[in-house]
Amino acid sequence: MAVNTESAMTRRTILSLKIVMVALVIAGAVNAQQIKNAVPDVARPLPLSAVRLTAGPLKRAQDLDAEYLLKLEPVMAEIIRRAKERAGI
Repeated sequence: MAVNTESAMTRRTILSLKIVMVALVIAGAVNAQQIKNAVPDVARPLPLSAVRLTAGPLKRAQDLDAEYLLKLEPVMAEIIRRAKERAGI
């Protein structure tokens, strides 16, 4: 009998939790309002083409990245050529 009592209690607990969850969802939907900003937005997104790096650490890093990638081009061309050769392409 103990198992049936525990099972019944578990079912009641689950049912109670479901009822509470439904009540919370309904209450949230009723009270939902759109939040208005207290301070109006001043900043707006810019297209990436409108952004330029000038002298500084970020510009230096960008230049180093570009230099490195350009050095890789002949190496990658050779790797692709060899791969095509092995594949018979």
